[in-house]
Amino acid sequence: MKKRNGLLKNMTALADALGTSTTFIKRMKYAGFPMPGGVATEAWALKWLKDHPEFRQKDYLCPPTKQPQVPRLNGEHRGEKDVGKLHE
Repeated sequence: MKKRNGLLKNMTALADALGTSTTFIKRMKYAGFPMPGGVATEAWALKWLKDHPEFRQKDYLCPPTKQPQVPRLNGEHRGEKDVGKLHE
């Protein structure tokens, strides 16, 4: 079969093409490797690895956690903001 490097590949096909495991690709994603729609090319992966020489999969064992959105109180405590409402 003819090898075509420019094709979009899912995680399994990309790992196979690069000679790595799907775990390695998943940890690249955790570190910021973009796979829009769950696909990427070999060239994108190799360029990302070249641009991120500090990448070590042991540093990205879990997906990044999203920080919860906390409402801003403009330096006031919630209690201070509601004090005037208690005596109305």
